[in-house]
Amino acid sequence: KIFGFGEDLHMPFTMKPAQVSNDGIQSDILLADSAYGQGELLMSPIEQVHAYSPFATGGKLVYPRVIQDEKTASPKQIIKEGSANTVKDALTKVVTSPNGTAHSLQIEGADIAAKTGTAELKSKQGATDGTENG
Repeated sequence: KIFGFGEDLHMPFTMKPAQVSNDGIQSDILLADSAYGQGELLMSPIEQVHAYSPFATGGKLVYPRVIQDEKTASPKQIIKEGSANTVKDALTKVVTSPNGTAHSLQIEGADIAAKTGTAELKSKQGATDGTENG
């Protein structure tokens, strides 16, 4: 919740609120799946920007706006600056490191950070357990 889940962002349009799961976390498997990107987490792009803002601002959650002069809530410190910078460094290395999974996004003179998706590989269509992952 400290990252803005369930918070009304006061956008000038309707958005379905972010959700961690369809029916709540009902099992340890769904909790684990959600942790590495294979769960039921749903967020709009605006909610993603809102939730990731602390990593770009030293730990402050920044409220989005789509109209330049629109008033928003003041940013609030939600995590320690050092923690935010640790995550920011990791997100930046995804692009800057030659072994980073988004290294192809690197542009000279631009600081770019990224969180790439996770892939679930199955040896056959319809496989549901880890024994058949590729």
